[in-house]
Amino acid sequence: MPHCHATSNDPVLLDLHSVCRCLYLGFVDVEWSVGDTAVERAVDSLIPETILESVTCDQLGAESPVQYTECQLQVSPQEGILLTDLNRKIFFQRHLSSPSIVFVGVDPRDKM
Repeated sequence: MPHCHATSNDPVLLDLHSVCRCLYLGFVDVEWSVGDTAVERAVDSLIPETILESVTCDQLGAESPVQYTECQLQVSPQEGILLTDLNRKIFFQRHLSSPSIVFVGVDPRDKM
């Protein structure tokens, strides 16, 4: 996962065009939660164990509780976030528009 911690109002996220690689673990609706609480809730629903290792997921294959894929993550102030599945394992591309992004963060517990 990319190591960034910013709200959608943070100039670091909005003013820069950024590209990085990350692991896509899934999409979770966190309802009205925001901040670290939302990230923790999403990670807990995607990773049922206390710590996840990619070796475990790879060994279990389709039986793994987590299906992940390596993605390219592009951030643009006008366009939002574009995820491209580099292996086309789960999807080809997913787009999240800027108005739909409330918070961007990394699990503070470093569960992955």
